[in-house]
This record gives sequence, C-alpha cells and structure tokens, in this order.
Amino acid sequence: MKFARIEELEKFIRQNELFVGFKSMSEIYKGGSSYNFKIITDKGTYLLKLLDHIGNYNRMRFMLEYLGENRALNLDEFDGYKLVAMPYYNAVKLRYNRLNSAVLKNLSDKYHQVFGAHLASDNVRPQIMMDNLQKEINEKISVSKNIGERLCMILFWNRIKNNLVKFPQTDNVIHGDFSQNNILISADNKIHLIDFDAIRYGYEIEDFAHNIMQICRFSSLFGSMKKFKKIYFMINEINGNYSASMWLYGIQIFYLLSLLRWLDLTSNKKKGLYKSLCRIAGLCNYFRIEKFLKTK
Repeated sequence: MKFARIEELEKFIRQNELFVGFKSMSEIYKGGSSYNFKIITDKGTYLLKLLDHIGNYNRMRFMLEYLGENRALNLDEFDGYKLVAMPYYNAVKLRYNRLNSAVLKNLSDKYHQVFGAHLASDNVRPQIMMDNLQKEINEKISVSKNIGERLCMILFWNRIKNNLVKFPQTDNVIHGDFSQNNILISADNKIHLIDFDAIRYGYEIEDFAHNIMQICRFSSLFGSMKKFKKIYFMINEINGNYSASMWLYGIQIFYLLSLLRWLDLTSNKKKGLYKSLCRIAGLCNYFRIEKFLKTK
C-alpha cells in the first residue's frame, strides 16, 4: 500500500530543510514496518524510512550510528511516524542466480563486520528461547478447534516437538530478519545489509538458515533440496562447518516462527481448509531437510 500523504511529506521535507539541496523523492517500496523513499539531493542520494514503532526506530538508529551510516535529520517525526535516513545503495535484492562462493564469502565477511563486535544495548531484542517458543505454540495449538490447526498438530507439530534442538543463552547480536529484502548486491558483487529494526540476541546460524530457507523457497510449497544442498556446502566451507545440530536449530527456529505467525492469524485470514493444507505441506518440508542433515 502506498503512503497516502506523500505530497505533505515532501512539503514537510522542503519546509524544514531535512535534506540540503533537496531535488526530488519517490516511494520505492513498503516494508513490513516502514514506508521507504528515495531522496535525491545535490549532495547525494539517501534512503528515508518512516517507521511506525518506536522500538523499531530505536534499533534502526542504534545500528546505523554504530555503523556510521546514520544521516542526521533536524526533525525526526512526521504524522506519528519516526524518520531515519541512511545512504541509498544502487543495488538489488540478493537472489539465487547471483549466488556463488565469492558472493557468499562477501556476504559472510560483511555479516561478521557488522555483527562481529559485542553490541550490548537496551535496544537489542531478547533471544528467542526454544523452550518459550515450544510453550507458546503448545498453548495455542493444543486448545484449537480449527480443523487446519488440528491437522497441523498431527502432521507437523507432534512430529517435531520432541526433537527440538535447544541452545543456551548467548550475548551475540544477530540481524533477526536476514531475508532477501535486507541483503542487497551491487553490480560489482558488493554486499550491503539494511533494515536493522529486528536485531536481537541469538546465534548467527539463525540468520543464515533464515536466508537459505527463503532463497530456496522453503517458505512455500516448492522448496528445492538441490539448491539447499548447494548453498549449504558453500556456507559451511566459508563459515567453518556449522554442525548438523546448529543447522537444525536455525531451521527449526525459522519453521516454528512461521508456524506461530500462522497460528496468530484469525480464522478468516487462514482462508479455509485448502489454504491450511498448503501451509501444513510447506511446514512439512522441514522433514526433508532434517533427513539430509542427519546424514551429515
């Protein structure tokens, strides 16, 4: 959905001189928690984000300042939204057809450059603990009378819940939303990470598992084991051979968060039994990956 007040926003930017030498602006996409605009000025090009949640704003601002990429604004609020600006990268979303060992090495290096240091802060979200995730799903699914959810309990949840991998708390900070949307690649294969509003404590395998699941389409019915194996071997070679249990942990977190989001939908948004069966089939892709990883 496009931002309804773009003309008023542009007027606000011009009147308050948020960008010196402002020339033009255009909306580029709507993210999960923000509206995003390309700002062209005499001094350069910037990305302006309008965030509707103060926690997301604080996390984004914290990371941009840590990276030295925050573009200071003399006013940071418009119509209830918090404003944050950063460099605009002439790059595209990372997709499977761009992946090779060199690109994954660039991605790994950039990731560890950003998240290699200790980033203790009140702005970092707490770690997702497997015990808490398991308890929350149990509470939601065990009492449900929805047919789709009952089938999900039988076909997916009851098969995975007793084999969950559990790791202790960590003070490592991770991206938290390491999706294709937030990894940009330029024509010369330079990697840029964006959108740090979901940073939390956790293990880096959670980020890399999230990314490989999305690139290989395991967030849908049509996950490709061929693509998964190719990327799996390349990532393990670059990052020092994550153990099978670490991979299972990251992939379980991905699927259980997906399940939880689905359980939180109202019945009418689940779109009936057919849609529920498609979602369950997508979740059950997990067992194909589990079978492969248990041979490693």
